[in-house]
This record gives sequence, structure tokens and C-alpha cells, in this order.
Amino acid sequence: MKVRVIFVVLSLLILGGIVAIYFVWSAVLWSLIVIGPIILVGFYDMFQKKHAIKRNFPVIGNFRYMLEKIRPEIMQYFAAIRKTQSEPIQSNS
Repeated sequence: MKVRVIFVVLSLLILGGIVAIYFVWSAVLWSLIVIGPIILVGFYDMFQKKHAIKRNFPVIGNFRYMLEKIRPEIMQYFAAIRKTQSEPIQSNS
């Protein structure tokens, strides 16, 4: 099953579960503060045309771009462990 289909099915199940629980416990609507934006980002990712990774892997595809942004820091501090003298790698920026 495609990740997109899994995302849509899980989103609908979670929202349906929140609606069902709402009749018993109305405070469950506060969970939409966290879950709502995640679902909205996922649906936005599915319909955008710029990045195939985000389109095929909604929500989790964003982690690739987040890790890509912090890659220099990871290389500078964690790759330095392999060096014998444990000096940080000099950045070019």
C-alpha cells in the first residue's frame, strides 16, 4: 500500500476517532491543536508539485529537508569523532 493512501486512511481514522470520543469527553478537541496542523501539512504535501519526496511521503518527507538543513552541523561535530585528534571539521561558511 502506498504511503499516501496510508496517510489518508490514518488521517480519516484519527479524525473519526476524535469525533467519536468527543461525545464522551469534549476535552479531546484540544488534541486537534497538535494533530490538525500535521494533517494539514500532509494534505498540502500530497498536492504540491515541487518535491516528489514530499508528495509521495507526506509529513515524513519533510524530515529529509530538515536533516538536509542541519547536515553541515552534523558533519562538523559528529564526524569529528572519527578523526584521531577529535578536532572539529572547519566549515567553509
